[in-house]
Amino acid sequence: MPFPEQHPLVFSRESILTLLPGQTGCYGIFNASGGALYVGRSNDIRDRLLGHVGEPLLTVLGVSLLTEVGHWPQYDSYGRERTLILEYRPWLNQRVG
Repeated sequence: MPFPEQHPLVFSRESILTLLPGQTGCYGIFNASGGALYVGRSNDIRDRLLGHVGEPLLTVLGVSLLTEVGHWPQYDSYGRERTLILEYRPWLNQRVG
């Protein structure tokens, strides 16, 4: 099951700062052709994405991002990350989990 339908954000510090802090969930960073570069999870999606902004490959190739905010108690961010990695096969994820 892919990310929920949404308008992708530009992968930039300015766009990431529009996200609310402290949200748990998963995120994906995509290249210009829509191919997945990286899928991850975090207890603070905004903070984690800000950490990715300085990574050379993601900064050069990452042009958009999608997010999914989890709602407790039923949201399993580890399981969801695994599902998204298997679905998108991101280039920079070397393993699942």
